[in-house]
Order: sequence, then C-alpha cells, then structure tokens
Amino acid sequence: ILIKKNSKQFFFKLPKNLFIYKKDDSFVLEVKSVEHLPMLTTVKNNLNLLLASKLNLKKKLNLVGLGFKVIRSNFYLKFKLGYSHIIRVEIPKEIIRFSGNKKRVRMESADKIKLGNFLQKIFHLRSYDCYKGKGFSFFNKIKKLKQFKKK
Repeated sequence: ILIKKNSKQFFFKLPKNLFIYKKDDSFVLEVKSVEHLPMLTTVKNNLNLLLASKLNLKKKLNLVGLGFKVIRSNFYLKFKLGYSHIIRVEIPKEIIRFSGNKKRVRMESADKIKLGNFLQKIFHLRSYDCYKGKGFSFFNKIKKLKQFKKK
C-alpha cells in the first residue's frame, strides 16, 4: 500500500490474507476467513500508529482567568498564573511549531507522546477549576461548572 498525505509517502505491505478496497470516502480492510480476524486488528493498529507517528499532530490549550498569560521567549514559555512568581518551562525540541496569543497555546509535533506529555505538564501547572472555570482546558472540550454550596 502506498499512502500519500501532505506531500509525504508511506509504504505498508499487507499480508496475503487481507484485502483493502475503497468504499465511498474511506478504505475498508477485510479478511478471507474468521481465523485471520486477529491479524486484521493488528494491521489496523499498525496502520494507525504509522500514520499518527509520521503526520504532525496539533493540540490546543485555552487559558481562562483574569491576569493569566502565556508569553513565549526563544526556547521557553513563561506563564503568569496568579502565583507570586512567573513559571518558566522549556519547549522540547520535538515540538515543531508553537503559536498562540496570551490566552491560547497551539502546538504541533510529529511525536505524539512527547507532545502529550508536554501538554500535560503545562496543564498541571494550573489545572481547570471546576467551580470558577479558571485554569487550562483543552480546546473543544466542554466542561460543565459545578454549583457552589447553597445556604
């Protein structure tokens, strides 16, 4: 199989017991018999890992709160998160692109694990407050606020 995506090419050899064909806008993998069904899931997982590792992944974080800011300086991110000091975090070399303004952080990397670990590190600097809605939250994740205790 030759996979072309964003001017990149990937080669993947299928076992003889599997067939691939195009149906509408997607590709379908099928096996000859039920005995080869575990092989199908293995090949699907390998294809997903191949595509995910070779293509750039994008993640976004939002920072909500009065006075909270993100500032980029060379190879570091500086965070003003309401503490008495500024927090400085080094950007890993695996992160290809970094963009954002004072309230949004958007990163792109070919390494899924390094990107996820770095974003979790940032996320735990000021995790989301479920009562006030302040802190970091992942983009497109809707979080419901809890009610305060009623008197």
